[in-house]
Amino acid sequence: MARVSIGLPVYNGENFLAKAVESVINQSFTDWEMIISDNASTDGTEKLCRTYAAQDSRIRYFRHPENLGAAPNFNYTVAEANGEFFQWLAHDDYLAAEWLEHCVTELDADPEVQLVYGQELGVNDNDEIIGKRPYLQPNARATARERMYAILSNDRGSPAVFGLMRREVLGRTDLIGSYDASDQVLLVDMAMQGKIIELPGWMYYHREHDQRSVHAYRDRHAANEWFATRHKGKTTFPEWRLMWEYSQVIWRAPLGLGERWSVFAQFLRWGKYRRRYKRLFEDLVIAVRR
Repeated sequence: MARVSIGLPVYNGENFLAKAVESVINQSFTDWEMIISDNASTDGTEKLCRTYAAQDSRIRYFRHPENLGAAPNFNYTVAEANGEFFQWLAHDDYLAAEWLEHCVTELDADPEVQLVYGQELGVNDNDEIIGKRPYLQPNARATARERMYAILSNDRGSPAVFGLMRREVLGRTDLIGSYDASDQVLLVDMAMQGKIIELPGWMYYHREHDQRSVHAYRDRHAANEWFATRHKGKTTFPEWRLMWEYSQVIWRAPLGLGERWSVFAQFLRWGKYRRRYKRLFEDLVIAVRR
């Protein structure tokens, strides 16, 4: 059984998939397995994946008969994983050769660390570095309240969700939910359960291109359809769902009563400061208009 499981969900990713897969094959840490979950791609993804799976027994390829949406595809890779540690890898990103070695070292050194992530280098279609994508560093945040606020106050996406995690701890979460920003909810859930550590240096390469989901689905209501195709054509309440899920994460967190209320109070202050109530009202207006 491999120590590290890498889940690679993909849909029509032939343009960049090879770079991602080969960055794992070339890792200095070799005790890994890769689970590729194909959401019924219609391009050359299937052929490419089957070729890699035939060449390396550590790679397993699964293909869904229809596009289920991103969330079920991501979560399928977790269900098929066997490793002590787990990581998602976007099909258009790639890793430095020493990435897994450093991540595993951090997790082995401290059992309280639940997730190790890296700062991201932005690259273009030609693998040219176009900038750095910094993320708030929650390393020094000793309490669950501080770790949660470090994640919620970040405006640079959720790069830490592509870090290496303890699979047992990940299994106690709801994984990627079928709603917009569920990756942030997952990170808060992990932060409630222990430390999140940032690696020094720049070892994760994040590709910026026009086909990324954040560009294709700028509206949060439309983004729900990307997370789960069953939402297509339906009226959803993404902000109400998001606030509910955050509250549920806090409610079930392994915290004492005093710390739990401290976390919840911080969550309410964040919501007020960010004026999330405007989005709650907007959801109701959109529902009425539809």
